[in-house]
Amino acid sequence: MSRSIKRIAVKFILWLVIMTCLSAYVYADTPKLYLSSQSAMEKHVDNEDKVIFDYETEKLRVFAVSSQDSEPPKIYALKKMLGFWVCDYPSKRNIQGITYAGNDAYIYLLEEAGRTLYLQTEAGEKIDPVESRPLLADGTDGSGNPAISILKIADYASHLGNYRLMIQHSSGKIISAKNDELDLDSMTLVCGAYDENSQLVEYTSKELGRFGDDRAQVIDVFKQAISRKIPMEPVTFESTKMPDVEKNIYAATTLGTYYKVEGKNRIFRWDHKVNYQLVMNGEYKDVLLRHETNYMTHSLFEDGLSVINSSYKVEPSQELDALDRIYHLFFPKALTGASWLTSLRDYAARSRTLQDAMGQDGGRICRSAGRNMPRQGHHKPAVAI
Repeated sequence: MSRSIKRIAVKFILWLVIMTCLSAYVYADTPKLYLSSQSAMEKHVDNEDKVIFDYETEKLRVFAVSSQDSEPPKIYALKKMLGFWVCDYPSKRNIQGITYAGNDAYIYLLEEAGRTLYLQTEAGEKIDPVESRPLLADGTDGSGNPAISILKIADYASHLGNYRLMIQHSSGKIISAKNDELDLDSMTLVCGAYDENSQLVEYTSKELGRFGDDRAQVIDVFKQAISRKIPMEPVTFESTKMPDVEKNIYAATTLGTYYKVEGKNRIFRWDHKVNYQLVMNGEYKDVLLRHETNYMTHSLFEDGLSVINSSYKVEPSQELDALDRIYHLFFPKALTGASWLTSLRDYAARSRTLQDAMGQDGGRICRSAGRNMPRQGHHKPAVAI
């Protein structure tokens, strides 16, 4: 009997050791616990003089630390859990700048000073920041420095839906929301086989307007040309049918940024984006692909990533011919001194990977849609979906 009890005891001890080791492995990323928010903050700040913003409640503390070499300030968020303080942002658990504290959710954002940030519910109600002010640095009064805003969705789990981020310029104009998907933010034109010899140009709509020739009209002509589009069956580009030198126009716009509440600890930030790709030559000439990211009624947690793809054929027209002519103005034979022309290799280095770049701020480009449809990809300090 005693031997049986000993064997059971040994097995129990071994089980405890194994479970302890397993727990240590699984929870290796568990945040460190602190008795006070001050001790937690000191873990990230070697000099309190570097703290240029500090906001604290009973369950939350958000502070910003100045950086060197003109880098943006670093934001940290601490929250209280079971009587202890932990660092919630930045962390692997929080990459979008959203902290849950009790029944409330807090969002913290950097933006240019002088701009007003607020959230708008689906019913049109306005949620103002609980705190918003310029970040003080080097003894200045804060003018010209970026500002931080903290937005609060109270009792968020009881108020599901999409909360639109509204950014208002000092002039009163809303600069973060659009209703027209053809109010394009940027355009990218590519010429090549998507290798180191390929070339591309990338411009915002403002930059295009500065040209003194027909290139300044490329967005307007593009919009007129694709207005004559006919829906077609989904197109999958076959690499064997692609020309040696591919010619493509990519256009992108962001209609708005939202925070979607789907339940307890289920909030994510997403950008409502629309991207176009128009093929200018080869067997797929005049094929227009449209890619949209939209989580308005789509659940990230239940349905996964949002992918809405459409294919069209653009009918022949004078506008399409004009677009082809303007396209070639961006790729003259003499490239000497053309600082606006870069190789795809150089651009890829700036844009991380080609596959993930399309849909990022500025309309970055990825491989042609036949090889991979443009994907979505950011707004400080959060990561957008």
